Amino acid sequence: MSRGSRVRAKRVGAAVVLALTALLLTAAPSAGTEGASGHLYTLANSQRLEGRVQIGYECETGEACQWSGEASAYAEEAECPEEIEASHRVWSGALRRSTGTAEGRFSFLPEAPGGATLCLYLNLPLEEESELLEAVSEALAPQAPQAGQGSGKGTPPAHGGAASQATPGSESGPGPSVTSNTLARVYRPFRANGSTTLRTRTRRGYCWTGSSSADRRDAWRCITGNLIADPCFSSSMTARSVVCPSGPWSRSGLRLQLTRALPRRFGDRARPSLKAQPWAIELTDGRRALFASGASEVAEGERLNYFFGAGSKEGLWGYPDRAAEPWTIPLAPFSAKRLSARASIRRAWM
Repeated sequence: MSRGSRVRAKRVGAAVVLALTALLLTAAPSAGTEGASGHLYTLANSQRLEGRVQIGYECETGEACQWSGEASAYAEEAECPEEIEASHRVWSGALRRSTGTAEGRFSFLPEAPGGATLCLYLNLPLEEESELLEAVSEALAPQAPQAGQGSGKGTPPAHGGAASQATPGSESGPGPSVTSNTLARVYRPFRANGSTTLRTRTRRGYCWTGSSSADRRDAWRCITGNLIADPCFSSSMTARSVVCPSGPWSRSGLRLQLTRALPRRFGDRARPSLKAQPWAIELTDGRRALFASGASEVAEGERLNYFFGAGSKEGLWGYPDRAAEPWTIPLAPFSAKRLSARASIRRAWM
């Protein structure tokens, strides 16, 4: 199964304004990814664009592992399809059976002059699941080929051709990964067939309103016994249950077999989107915090929104500032009256 993310490039005069969405996927509880990144540049005196991608995957010792990376190109305003379409493929990395990184540098002719949407995919032939992590980078200027590097001549045509591939560490490899930027993910706890990617324990319960933590139409505030679970997520493939993750970084959670139909009229209306405020945050120092609904403290007009968990005496106030990379957010004790310190955010889940 494949999942896609997009990298947009637009020509403005002689420059390229690039909004990059990076990709990180995890195939199974026993495996993880190094991450993925992509860049688009204009080629001098040409209508072609140059793409550079890097997709890494980590396999746990003793586990079966088989994966490859691919990229496809579409019109600038197009949405990336869930699975790669061969007619739009512009790069395909070699099949790998162990931990490693697939890298490629290629050129292609966009469907319309001056811009394109580049979609990155991770193919997992031996697995049934994948997760999508989307991150937005700052704009990048075009970059001329370095000495000894090709200008894209001899690389594949835009649609359906076999793409050239660079080996790790080669001169024709992609630019450096954007590792300092905040990685923003639309959380997806389900596979395409409606089955969950989580290991769950099952209880009976019901949901009575939309989530107070995650502003998206498939997120709910639910109850089982005396326990309130928020957010819980529903799938369009099944109406009989929801899953409530322990956190987006966790592979475990709770499955609620619903005793009542979902209250659609009281649900949230927004589609899952990176524009929403996150319901979970991981700081660059490794600490993880979840949004807490209900009564909370307020300092300098900012609500104490995110809590690290038992034992912590400080939390995150307000919402992330996305004006610069990485995103930041006020960090202060529960009893704070002033918010003078800010923490950098590594990852955010919407």
